[in-house]
Amino acid sequence: MKFWLERTPEQHLWEIRKAPEEAEEKQGTTAGWAAVYVDDFLITMKREELPSAFAAIKKRWKCSGEEYVTTDKAMRFCGFEVMAMKDGGFLLKPEGYVRYPRHTPSTRC
Repeated sequence: MKFWLERTPEQHLWEIRKAPEEAEEKQGTTAGWAAVYVDDFLITMKREELPSAFAAIKKRWKCSGEEYVTTDKAMRFCGFEVMAMKDGGFLLKPEGYVRYPRHTPSTRC
């Protein structure tokens, strides 16, 4: 499958487009979205199309290996831990950036 990336008015969001010969429409079709934060990408699209989309992204930017959101392990994006839920959907938690103060006992009454 062939994909290309198009900018959107939101500077941190890119549209992943499927090439016209791969889509039913002459101008291609939206296959997914890529949220970009500094050097991290969060991509949503059909799982079977992800390898081709990653190849298109790697033509534009130098990237390390991909991580996939699963129900077993969270991954971090933009300060949030993202985990897939077993019943569908995703769980977002700010665990990586939240520091809980240590409680120290007080002698004051």
